[in-house]
Amino acid sequence: MSPPDLSSALAAEMPELRGRLSKNVALADITWFRVGGPAEVLFMPADEADLAYFLACLPASIPIFVLGLGSNLLVRDGGVPGVVIRLGRGFAHTRSEPEHRLRAGAAVPDVKLARAAADARSCRLTAARSHRRERPDDFRQATSARSETILRKRAARRRPPLRDRNMAVRRAS
Repeated sequence: MSPPDLSSALAAEMPELRGRLSKNVALADITWFRVGGPAEVLFMPADEADLAYFLACLPASIPIFVLGLGSNLLVRDGGVPGVVIRLGRGFAHTRSEPEHRLRAGAAVPDVKLARAAADARSCRLTAARSHRRERPDDFRQATSARSETILRKRAARRRPPLRDRNMAVRRAS
């Protein structure tokens, strides 16, 4: 007897759900580092109301993990049990408010947020951004090349171990 399919059970319990429920989705496909196992269930809500409905109907015993854009995230190879909620376009909005305030959705990329802040003339928000854009396929290769360069520079700056420096001082005396 196989274990019950959680995504089918959730879909049956929530007939008014508008977002997408998928089972055993490889999270490596949606994270920037391209590593990790599957989500038992992946839910992508259509908007805030859809997310609120889903969370209200979801049994408290089911674990939840909220995923934004998947940047700076490492997922274990064994995957994530329960429901992974991926916030998408319905959560990628920005809105300028009075008194130099900016309201941003949970899935707004930092570059888009910085651009919206600049457009709104909000001087309290800055974001660092690389000048060169890389495709995800080139990410590992570019990261490896940068790491090697950094390690070479550190090795060139490194002082000799204390024992070797003491020997050099004694010889000079």
